[in-house]
Amino acid sequence: MAYITELYLNQYATSRGIDLYQYDPEAVTASLNVAADYIDGHYQFCTPLSSYSELPEPIQRSNAMAAIQHLEGKLLLDPAANLNGAIKSEEKELKGMVKKVAYDTTNAAINKSRTPLIDGLLKPYLCDGNQIQAFSVGRRG
Repeated sequence: MAYITELYLNQYATSRGIDLYQYDPEAVTASLNVAADYIDGHYQFCTPLSSYSELPEPIQRSNAMAAIQHLEGKLLLDPAANLNGAIKSEEKELKGMVKKVAYDTTNAAINKSRTPLIDGLLKPYLCDGNQIQAFSVGRRG
């Protein structure tokens, strides 16, 4: 179930100079459901979204952002992404057929693509312990 209408998405995109007409109309409609699924799967709201008669503007905006990112192929992680991170060092030995690889896991792909604007918009509505805290930078406390 989508949290925003296609009209809202079109208005959001148009006001930001994004041309949704370049995409198949069925893909645009489907992106609304993908955005809702993404937000449902990655964020824990203190107040269930279904309890609002009308979603707060930041939540609607975050859904529009997620829908557009999905259309652009940037929302969901590429299944071919290197989940280990960038190669830090590699050692090969031909005769003994030994290969050692060390990865820099600080930039490894994780279970959620980086969406700092969506995270920021949704943060006031989220309960403590939400997954986006895993993406905090700097010191806590």
